[in-house]
Amino acid sequence: MKVLDIDSFIDCWKSFVSKPEFLQNYNGPRRTEFIVGKKGSSPFGNHFVEEFGNTYGYGTEDGLVDLSIYKRKFFKGVLDIQVLHKGWKFRDGLLAQFPVCHDVLLKNENSIENAYMGMRRLACLRARLKVLVTYIWDPSIEGDDGDEAHKLLCRNLEVVIKQTNDAYPENGETNYILITGQRVNQKLIWRYTCFSLMSRLKQVETLIVTFDSD
Repeated sequence: MKVLDIDSFIDCWKSFVSKPEFLQNYNGPRRTEFIVGKKGSSPFGNHFVEEFGNTYGYGTEDGLVDLSIYKRKFFKGVLDIQVLHKGWKFRDGLLAQFPVCHDVLLKNENSIENAYMGMRRLACLRARLKVLVTYIWDPSIEGDDGDEAHKLLCRNLEVVIKQTNDAYPENGETNYILITGQRVNQKLIWRYTCFSLMSRLKQVETLIVTFDSD
């Protein structure tokens, strides 16, 4: 099975968004649902597990993020507070369904205007890899202008990461990925920028997926 890192995650995302049904759902109200799913089931979560193996699990609508992915290592030996009451039924292992850490946290923001919310939330949470996915909707933003919008988001995310870590440092091996999507007719343009706390800007990449007009 694949080893999870920045490159393998991006490859996983590419194979997911290259499906024709993604274009069909891109402009509709079900786009977010098509990616992160509903409570308990996620199309991208399932796709991730298929590629990386069932040693991984995932949760949807997990606190401040839309999708959390984790190795199946759960809490043990945490006792239920109900043990203090003689009349209550004792239950052990209530935290046995929760992972001890997250490998991936994904926040899906429907528009770049709201991307700052996802940046703030991800920067304040702990995970090995944090992914922000957002979308360029303004029809006046085309081609190189889309590149500029992505660059501005990169600049803002880097500022948020720096200031958050100046206030309270996170693990130095933490990585971030910013993904922006933009539809131009039958094309989906995906821009990726990866950040590492150790080396700051790691890589920049653009993927253009072209679908048949019918």
